[in-house]
Amino acid sequence: MSTIGQRISELRKNNSYSQEYVAEKLSVSRQAVSKWEQDLSAPDTYNLIALAELFDVSVEFIATGKIRESATPPEPPKSPVPHRSGITVRQILGLILVAVGLLAGILGVLIESLLIIMAVFVTVVGILCITVKKHFGMYLAWTLLIMTFPIIFMILPVTPHSGAASGISISIGGIFFILFIGLLVITLAVSIIKLIRSKK
Repeated sequence: MSTIGQRISELRKNNSYSQEYVAEKLSVSRQAVSKWEQDLSAPDTYNLIALAELFDVSVEFIATGKIRESATPPEPPKSPVPHRSGITVRQILGLILVAVGLLAGILGVLIESLLIIMAVFVTVVGILCITVKKHFGMYLAWTLLIMTFPIIFMILPVTPHSGAASGISISIGGIFFILFIGLLVITLAVSIIKLIRSKK
């Protein structure tokens, strides 16, 4: 009788999925999927349910290999499912943003220098769209926060004798501090969750 790992491997191959694709769908590492298939570790209940949904089989079949009489055995798809290696909508959007950013940079050099700031923002966001697969929003927030810090303090006139300017700068500083702490907490939480899941 086959093991859980052998059944996971067989179901994955029958669906023409790569280990990377399964890992991405379950938010675990590729090494975790590899360990399951080699029976070096076993998926927990949460991941068993996620695997069953991904492979369109029952949790009982993955866990025990048994098929209920009313259920039909898992069948391979009629046509192989292609690996998700083609260009995605996110990457297309990223390429468009990079192109717009480069155009804005050229116009900024030739016409209006303020366009260069917009060009940098748009280009960076485009590069993130192309390269970042997971937690895009978090990476984007960190990038915009870090890039905005020097721009805010260059543009905002802060003088020691101006109460209004000092009040504005303190308010902006407070907002950015709160954003920084919030992002730091979210980043640490995501990292800890990912570490815990990879060890299962």
